[in-house]
Amino acid sequence: LGVLALEAEVQRRGLDYNVGPGGKLLPNRQRAAIGLVRAVVRSPRVLVVDGALAAFSPAEAIQILAELRQELAGRMLIVGLSDAAATD
Repeated sequence: LGVLALEAEVQRRGLDYNVGPGGKLLPNRQRAAIGLVRAVVRSPRVLVVDGALAAFSPAEAIQILAELRQELAGRMLIVGLSDAAATD
């Protein structure tokens, strides 16, 4: 998932960087990105993505979904989308 640009962040901060319990010291965007990458690395037969995409712009979310479809080819990807503005 190159669109998430985590490689540069890991190189900058290092693998020993303290992210706090549950990633609390990371911005929401980075926490969501790491969650998505960890899910893909586990190679699930079914992946449900709900809420993680809210941390990204619509253009980024579209690109992330395209990469997820490619990474998870032959497996099931379930995506739940919501528009926060519509609930205001």
